[in-house]
Amino acid sequence: IRFFHSIDDGGYSNPPHWHNDLEIIYLLEGRLKVRFGDGGERQIGADELLVINSGTIHAVTAYPNQAIVLQVPYEMLLQYMEHYDQLYFVVDERPASEAEKQKLAEFKAVLREMDEVYGAQKEGYQLKFDSLLLEALYRLLVDRKRTHSAESEGRTADPRGHAVY
Repeated sequence: IRFFHSIDDGGYSNPPHWHNDLEIIYLLEGRLKVRFGDGGERQIGADELLVINSGTIHAVTAYPNQAIVLQVPYEMLLQYMEHYDQLYFVVDERPASEAEKQKLAEFKAVLREMDEVYGAQKEGYQLKFDSLLLEALYRLLVDRKRTHSAESEGRTADPRGHAVY
């Protein structure tokens, strides 16, 4: 697991890359631009999050921002999510229903609590952090999961054949 609170003055840019880890970026302040391997692009601002699925080709350009970043190893995802290779996760930052708005707010609250627990590192923090991590993964699985086949959905596939986002 990689988890950190990022503070960026802007100007950071990385080249297109992909990894097996699932990456969640929750922007607390500022903005960030992510370009995808298929030519798509997404900008996120304060209080928005982005899930970068395993195998997604992406490049990041940072403007001044603060973010919570969580990277979950592929092996852990396989352990906890049946048929993980057929899954991807979607977050709609502008959900239509009140129930979906509530689910999104609760997911963000879990990420913020992870950041607080990890930052304070009080006695027992690792147990609490791990429980919150599992809660976040559970919420992703039950609230944000989609299944796919790269060919049937017209998505670009990474070298292992996974849809990129």
